[in-house]
Amino acid sequence: MNLSYFLPLLCFIFCFVFSILIIQYCIKAQKTCSPEIIITASTFLFTLIYALPLSDTQDFISNLNIRQYLIPFMSACVLALLYRKPINRLLKYISFIILISSIIFGFKLDIKIFPLLSPELNRIFGVLIWSFITLTFYITNRLTNQINCTLIMFGFSFFVLSLLGASPKIFGISALFMGGSALACFIKTDSFPKLRLSDTGADCLGFLLGYFIICSIPEYSFGSVMILMFFTIMEIVFALIQKITFLDQFKNIQLNTACGKALSAGLPEKTILSYCFRIGLLQTIFACFQLYGNSPYSLWFICAVIIAWQQYRLINWQQFTLSFKETNKQIADSVTANLSTLKKSFNKTDEKK
Repeated sequence: MNLSYFLPLLCFIFCFVFSILIIQYCIKAQKTCSPEIIITASTFLFTLIYALPLSDTQDFISNLNIRQYLIPFMSACVLALLYRKPINRLLKYISFIILISSIIFGFKLDIKIFPLLSPELNRIFGVLIWSFITLTFYITNRLTNQINCTLIMFGFSFFVLSLLGASPKIFGISALFMGGSALACFIKTDSFPKLRLSDTGADCLGFLLGYFIICSIPEYSFGSVMILMFFTIMEIVFALIQKITFLDQFKNIQLNTACGKALSAGLPEKTILSYCFRIGLLQTIFACFQLYGNSPYSLWFICAVIIAWQQYRLINWQQFTLSFKETNKQIADSVTANLSTLKKSFNKTDEKK
């Protein structure tokens, strides 16, 4: 490993210990401890410490400079502090979208999701992607530690990608700090119930994750970085699709995810989280191979299919002694039953009219 990574690894240890000490203080003082504040503040503080001696001509391909790079980390920290108390969700949506738009258009980030479109339209798509991740990340907050698990795997995986040259070193190092702080929260959550992440806190952490994804677009590593989020995004989309059917059994959107369904069916949370870590490892392997793919999206389809299969296994963990043929038949029967229920629901609505 390059010796230049010795300092960030040392900072990672300090970041982890710093987060542990804050949590320990809150436990002894019997104070409420917000994990989103610990994670965002630790990430910003240690990224700032590491970035101070760096020049603006770091190894960025884009026009982003060090000072601009730090602003969203500071913004996430400020938002986590401001939103400690409940706030109107619509007002929160508007504030996040305004902030995201200001960063993308204010910094004039060179976002090329669709090369044939104008820079302004590409930036609009960038705002939509970042806003979607920010405002829907809370859906995966059903399990106590699921979001911490996501942050840990994303942080370490993003660091690995930076080692392979997929992104500037400082990107991977910031993600490593985030993962280290999330690891501290993950370890301490069981012994300190007040460390439970709120849905508003999940939005702030979603904002942080979205920033890493958006930063990867001008650095031409978007295809690999998005793979690291496939399981989370598919969980969100899976839950949203069920929610918009307006059926009573899908009313609670956080119960619609594969992890939420497995937990409701009686699978222990630790087993689910270990499954999530294994899927995260699989995503890391695919993301590393994607760096050397013929196109930025060459492995997306096969990765999505494998993760969808893993989600199905997680939901049906009690019945997974069936053969492959029997499993496929059960999937088809389940889809047919759900479509039949949806059709009956629409018929009842028409009769009322």
